[in-house]
Amino acid sequence: MYARQHPVYRPLSTDFAKLHRQGVSQNHRDGNADELTAHDFTFMERIGRGGFGKVYRAVLTRNARHLPLARSSGGEVAIKKIDKAALKSRAAEQRLAAEVAIHETLGHTHIVRLYDSFEDSQYVYIVMELCSHGDIWRYLRNRGKLDKSLTTELAPLSEAEARHVMQQVCRGIAYLHGRQILHRDLKLANILLTETLDVRIGDFGLATWLRNDRTETTTMCGTPSYISPEILARQPYGVESDVWALGCLFVTLLTGAQPFRNVSRITEDAVRQIRLPYDLSHEARNLVRAMLRIDPRQRITTQRLLEHPFF
Repeated sequence: MYARQHPVYRPLSTDFAKLHRQGVSQNHRDGNADELTAHDFTFMERIGRGGFGKVYRAVLTRNARHLPLARSSGGEVAIKKIDKAALKSRAAEQRLAAEVAIHETLGHTHIVRLYDSFEDSQYVYIVMELCSHGDIWRYLRNRGKLDKSLTTELAPLSEAEARHVMQQVCRGIAYLHGRQILHRDLKLANILLTETLDVRIGDFGLATWLRNDRTETTTMCGTPSYISPEILARQPYGVESDVWALGCLFVTLLTGAQPFRNVSRITEDAVRQIRLPYDLSHEARNLVRAMLRIDPRQRITTQRLLEHPFF
């Protein structure tokens, strides 16, 4: 309300402005002189939220000449709407610019597609593929509400269902790592489902480019229940930390519960005490152990993940 009463144009830092001038999704603008604005969409219900903004389902309505977007999306999209007033520092603006810069380079079946981005006096808008079944965390929570016998908040998947999800997520992560990109925030809430229940990895707000498979930082970031031991210890980390998060994600899919909660240090004993379904196959148990090695050097590599007998 305050912003509407006192409209003040607040341009983003030169990082985002330069990115926007170059055309964030140039492939989707070629042959189309009309750039998108918020008035080209009808915003529907809110379907998610993040640190700086909210995500809405939206329908492309007014700018029918934006044919690449209409053809790619069928007219329905997800739009992340970021309030510029929430970007209180240059560092926050640079983080947003980096998120868009990384995401716009990606093109893979199991990565949420970024179509375009634009800004006005109050907001930055990121236009993405709509995953109509939402995130897996919400999907499993809703399934859990239907089963009164459950002792966990989330309904666990069968081994076959977990394999279906994990195989797609691992393919997407292998693609990212092959492009020297570390996601740094893998969790159920960032794994989305399409109308056909195919998997898409989303939210690149913490993603970063790697140098020689390893970041040169000890930045503490990620979601606590998925953070690797090396990040907790503030040691330099690389792709192995994403593999650890995949292991936590796999256990949560199988059990309906996160393996590590509210911990400041993870030990070998804590890993051994993880309770898995009694009828889980040897291959699935082996994969859990391979991903959840305390020493990142002993963890299964991204390249070997898809070669594992479980798949």
